[in-house]
Amino acid sequence: MKKTLLWILIFFVLFAPLQFRNFTLVSSSAEDNESLPTPSSPEFMRVIDEDETWTKDGGVEITNGVIIENGATLTIEPGTKVSFKKEEGGQAPFIWIMDGKIDANGTVEEGINFTSEQDLSGFFLIFDDRGGHESFFRYVTIEKGGGKIETEEIEDPVIMSSVQEIQKGRSSIFNIAVAEELPENPSVFLAERYPSVITYLKGRVHFENSKFIKNNDAVFYVDHYFEENEETEVQLEIVNSNFNENEKELAVLSNFNGGENINPEECASKLLLKNNWYGKMLGAQAIYQYPEDYLEKDDLFSDSFAGEKIVGMFFKQEMFRSNELIADPVVIVPGITCSGRVPEVGDWKLDPVLHTYDDLVDSLKRNGFVENINLFYFPYQWRDSNVETAKLLKEKVSEVKEKTKVSKVDLVAHSMGGLVARQFIQFEDKDNSIDQLITLGTPHRGSPEAYLKWEGGTDGFLGFDDSIAKNIFRAEAFHELYGFDLHRYIQERVPSVGELLPDYDYLFDVKTDSMREYPENYPRNEFLENLNKEENIKNLEKVDFVNIMGEVDLEASTLSKIKIENSSKEDKWEHGMPEDFYDGDSKNGLVNEKGDETVPIFSAKSAPVNKIIEINSKHNQLPTKAQCEVFKELTQENNCSYDEDAVITNVLTFGVFSPIDVQVVAPDGKRIGKNFETGEIFNEIEKAFYSGFETENEFVTIPNPMDGEYRILTQGVGNGEYRIEVAKIQEEEGEAKESMIAFEGVSRIGQEEEKTFKISENEIVGGEEKDELPPTIEISSPEEGESYTNNVDLEISVNVEDDSTAQEKIEIQMRLDEELFEGNELELPLMPLGEHSFEVQTMDEAGNKATKEINFSTKTDIDALISNVSYYYDKGLIKNKREEKVLTSMLLSIKSLMLHRDHFLIYKKFYRRDGRMEEMFERMINWRIDSVVRFIERRGERFIDDSAKSLLIGSLQYLKIN
Repeated sequence: MKKTLLWILIFFVLFAPLQFRNFTLVSSSAEDNESLPTPSSPEFMRVIDEDETWTKDGGVEITNGVIIENGATLTIEPGTKVSFKKEEGGQAPFIWIMDGKIDANGTVEEGINFTSEQDLSGFFLIFDDRGGHESFFRYVTIEKGGGKIETEEIEDPVIMSSVQEIQKGRSSIFNIAVAEELPENPSVFLAERYPSVITYLKGRVHFENSKFIKNNDAVFYVDHYFEENEETEVQLEIVNSNFNENEKELAVLSNFNGGENINPEECASKLLLKNNWYGKMLGAQAIYQYPEDYLEKDDLFSDSFAGEKIVGMFFKQEMFRSNELIADPVVIVPGITCSGRVPEVGDWKLDPVLHTYDDLVDSLKRNGFVENINLFYFPYQWRDSNVETAKLLKEKVSEVKEKTKVSKVDLVAHSMGGLVARQFIQFEDKDNSIDQLITLGTPHRGSPEAYLKWEGGTDGFLGFDDSIAKNIFRAEAFHELYGFDLHRYIQERVPSVGELLPDYDYLFDVKTDSMREYPENYPRNEFLENLNKEENIKNLEKVDFVNIMGEVDLEASTLSKIKIENSSKEDKWEHGMPEDFYDGDSKNGLVNEKGDETVPIFSAKSAPVNKIIEINSKHNQLPTKAQCEVFKELTQENNCSYDEDAVITNVLTFGVFSPIDVQVVAPDGKRIGKNFETGEIFNEIEKAFYSGFETENEFVTIPNPMDGEYRILTQGVGNGEYRIEVAKIQEEEGEAKESMIAFEGVSRIGQEEEKTFKISENEIVGGEEKDELPPTIEISSPEEGESYTNNVDLEISVNVEDDSTAQEKIEIQMRLDEELFEGNELELPLMPLGEHSFEVQTMDEAGNKATKEINFSTKTDIDALISNVSYYYDKGLIKNKREEKVLTSMLLSIKSLMLHRDHFLIYKKFYRRDGRMEEMFERMINWRIDSVVRFIERRGERFIDDSAKSLLIGSLQYLKIN
């Protein structure tokens, strides 16, 4: 005990400047400060009592100590290196915040580095602010700090005298009573052995996006007694940061508590650890026990797979990262038409139709981003004005900041989403919440394509993406009681299209043979005019703005100017109709120049950016093609895994106009649409989209549809005429090829009908009447080829229909594994593992027979096996509760081993150990399984029924690793 108290005294004597005589406080007067040494001078040891800035030029060297008081702010600029160097015979260098704060706000490109010139002596930071200030650290690296203080290094006679008093057990400096036994508090016990790099006593301190690496001892030591009615809000936050390669593998040592009268949860909330990386995939080893328990702990899996330790009684840990990627949380902002409400999940999603962002999202995940930790999405109602959407983006950014506790958010915005992001940054972001804005193919000065839709309605949708968007617009316009008048619908209900109109000269008047000067005789875009005003655009200077733009190889790929003449359409083209627009396919009035086939080069480049990146890509393929450039700009990391499997150039669309609900069955039997029996939604076709049946009109899309016969099943929800429009849209050599068919009829409530059509060689062929056939059998459960986990009673779902025989008159017989079967469920826990067959035989009134056989299998896993133990007990196959509890406990131990093995396999690339670790796991799992099998085999009939024993042993053998 005397030795441990010795280290405590030495620590406080060395770093409490008012307690020993050889540390002289420098005068705080302005006159005295003029003669003070500069931060980079060797003799630097002084008090900072006025605001001061350290810059990266020349760096900063600290040889003794710095004290911040009098409410002063020490600002450390990005790129600054703060070097600590202990001089021979001197004390360990330190920075002590007594009354003031440090603002060390680095960037991803230019971090701030605190480091020691010596490997062992280290340095110390002490936070003891009493003035209610908040120190802030962002993109800061703290390395080679901390370290033990050896008695023989101390030369000062006053300190040595104090040490000798402690050794004799009669120190009066700190009024410490020497006890004979070790203290029970783990924080105190360990603190005496781990002089921390950072000691937290009081105040508010926030670390984010920082690294704590290669330090000699504990990184953080927190020692604060939270008193009742304490005025200063005590709070230490360490978020989105990395602890790695520290000598003692001790990230945080917490002695943060408040006695009997203080709510423990309130104390814990004052020390927040969130989304940090602790050096290994399973996060930190959180140790709550007393020191004897901690020091004697022998936990193979914690030691092997959990990272640096958090020791103490009170702290709040919210999530952790399983990789060492440090990045601001990023929000993806999609473009126009690229958000949709998915009814089965009850929420908006990024582009559920063309899946424009799937590759970008998958790439960010593969390269280290994690949903709801540092990857977020902002799908929105794109029909609304961008001004209103920007206000919602403000709420989203605030939500992300609160959720992650990171002060800055990055935005990756595609197409019109870039205008939404700019509107937010330029007019709504009063808190400077955005660190980086990356735009992809954003029309910063508008796109002439918008003119065609704004003035021409249906006639203005020309390309592949436009053809799909047109069908979506038609369904919505009909629902909004505009019929199929897209011109009026867009101008009255979709202001976002008008906000994509260019705010520069782009209309060439054929009659006057001259370019019109904007805004005279143009459809004005006051949104972009305001966004691009010089006084407003300056607000973009506060963010790191990267503009990624597409540019296809063709010199004339993108509509850039429009030659206009007087309109021949009474209700369209108010400001002029493109020349020869309706004369065949010539489109002479549309003048193309370079761009991404949607946004001209001029518009794409017209923003005050920090960096421009040009990519050979079409507009809607930019999120895929630019994924690695996006990752590099967000993280400054070059190692990027590229993903490209979501590009869609072939879509089947269904526009359904009331009063019916619809279900589409593909040639392979998979369905999308309403389940008429349950009122739920089928979504069995990969990447297909169904708008849901809660609105009057419905919409279905199937990407990359297969050839063959499609069935459209309808159910009347009202009385009246209905219409179904089916379109097959294919992109060929930059042009959209469309094949269409329509079905019309009269609906009655509850009436069900069926329509069919075929896809053959990209053409739709439909309307044929069905021939008389034997009954059709649809077995949806069990499913063909499906492997079912054997811990459920599987409901049998068979649907038999005939074109002429009523369903109740169709004869139906079922067989399971060739044996007659009656019932509505398969009791999978009572079936042996392996292959099974389920057969349905039918015959209609005319004697037409049909048979359908489904082959499926049963499997198990450790969770299913644990569940089945309870199942067998409930069935009376396990005869008493004790047997159930013993078996469950043994299986839980196997599950624990399996979980650790799974985590290891997922993240083993981060480990530097040889392959023997995986082999060790397999041996341990198999050994444990064998021991449970032997236990079951020894149990008599009065404990476990023989049938249950066979099933249990079969499942255990199935789980063994070969």
